Amino acid sequence: MTPTTAPRPTTVFANVRSLLLVAVITFIATSFFAIARAESPIDAAKDEERDALVLTLGTSRPESVDLPSVSRVNVRDARLEPVLPRVRYPWAFEFINESEILLTQHAGKLLHVDLSSGVSKAIEGLPDIAGGTGQMGLLDVALHPDFKSNRRIYLSYAKPYEGSDRYSVLEVVTAVLLGNQLTDTRTLLNYDRYSWAPSNFGGAMTFDDKEYLYVTVGDRGEETGATRRGDRLEGKVLRVTDLGDVPSDNPFVGVEGYDPRVYAVGLRNAQGLVFDSPTGMLVEVEHGPLGGDEVNVIEAGQDYGFPTVSYGGYYADARPFGQGTHAEGTEQPIFYFLPSIAASKVMIYRGPMFPEWNGHIFVTALAGQHVAKLDLDGSVVRSTYAILQEVGGRIRDIKEAPDGSIYILSQTHGLKRLFRPGPPPFSRPRVAPDSSIPPPIQHEDLSNDPFFVRNADSMSVPHPGKALYILACSGCHDPGASAAQDLGDFAAWEPIMRQAPAVTREHVIFGYGDMPPWGFCNSCPIQDVYNAIGYMFEEAQHSRKE
Repeated sequence: MTPTTAPRPTTVFANVRSLLLVAVITFIATSFFAIARAESPIDAAKDEERDALVLTLGTSRPESVDLPSVSRVNVRDARLEPVLPRVRYPWAFEFINESEILLTQHAGKLLHVDLSSGVSKAIEGLPDIAGGTGQMGLLDVALHPDFKSNRRIYLSYAKPYEGSDRYSVLEVVTAVLLGNQLTDTRTLLNYDRYSWAPSNFGGAMTFDDKEYLYVTVGDRGEETGATRRGDRLEGKVLRVTDLGDVPSDNPFVGVEGYDPRVYAVGLRNAQGLVFDSPTGMLVEVEHGPLGGDEVNVIEAGQDYGFPTVSYGGYYADARPFGQGTHAEGTEQPIFYFLPSIAASKVMIYRGPMFPEWNGHIFVTALAGQHVAKLDLDGSVVRSTYAILQEVGGRIRDIKEAPDGSIYILSQTHGLKRLFRPGPPPFSRPRVAPDSSIPPPIQHEDLSNDPFFVRNADSMSVPHPGKALYILACSGCHDPGASAAQDLGDFAAWEPIMRQAPAVTREHVIFGYGDMPPWGFCNSCPIQDVYNAIGYMFEEAQHSRKE
């Protein structure tokens, strides 16, 4: 349980405060180095290398003309191509194989789409689906983990009350897909609390590696506290078997006052849900009220507090919900968005095409009309960037394709594919040709010029790169955050030390992976940055000797 004194999770505002702090530290560091450089053994003429390299490359920060948002996170060779230019009000999609998907249309159609030809065919045999207003309609689609063998799919949707759309309730069915026809349809979620509210159905679905199905149920916008009641399904994550039975190890089995299907409570309108096999994490994205969209790691039996606690407010007058942002016995999100981006779907990337994004969380934004990329380091979000505004429109869904490319579904601009051209392995391109930068000079100790790694005779004085490392680099490298190399891990540093200095300089100047250009030290003289690299190389070599 998270106590009331738990630290606030990462926010966009927290990132701004961190950047301001880094700017202040950088200013102090720059002033210090302007004075101290006269004592450096490095030739002062090398300070001009920054300008020379920029002139050689032709730009201070190369960006893709077509995808500037992705270039700004150090992926400069990606391309975005249309796959289905127009799809009428889509909601979600799922890959059947490398070239086919199932796509839900909110109006109540399920399409079988051939991606290579663009031809789509409507699936027959769907249940009666409510529609006509708000969020009532066909929602999510999921495949059984053993779909190739059993052809079983899962659909969530708004079920009308006795044929009338005036009242509706979330329902989940499973059926076998034979050709373009659904057969053997079974109801998995049978819930009789119909509501007049045309919104907040939830309906996100995902399977774990034990073939258990997780389903989110929205609060239906009633905000009555039912989300934290164990005998109600509103505002919950449910966990059932692939045919709707209750797993014996569900957290509330045998607990008085609780529906045994309940897995977690206290949620609002979770439209995104994904299970990450490498970590075993179940990640939920919650469409908050006025502000306060959340990213939660869902754990068995936990209470996420809504509406008692929230980072959002009432639409009518912006008053905060309940008791504020913390309450004893409730869990905190790992991230929340203020202002709200109208969060929808979520993906954790694990593909080969963008290895620098391995384990990152991607959240689609409806009102924000972008994809939020969250750098997840363990259970901590280290940074967040808004990318893929180039897709256009409200972003409904995002999926990793079998080949590692990323498909993005827009409500108004169709389905698009983000990819790297060329065959695997997908390597990051060089910004500058090798001939434009002096060739490497290798030493027996793996030192690379022009990075200042000292010999034994100069060890009596502090390394000239140590102070800048402490001020600008240690925040990530000391804890090994965001895939930054720990100075005590020589194996992680050895390939960097063996590569051409030109490549290392490129990565530092223009950014690499989650490291920003100049490593947050934009105003530092180039040689001072190189000295910091030399200090890191030296410390890494010491760790090998130890």
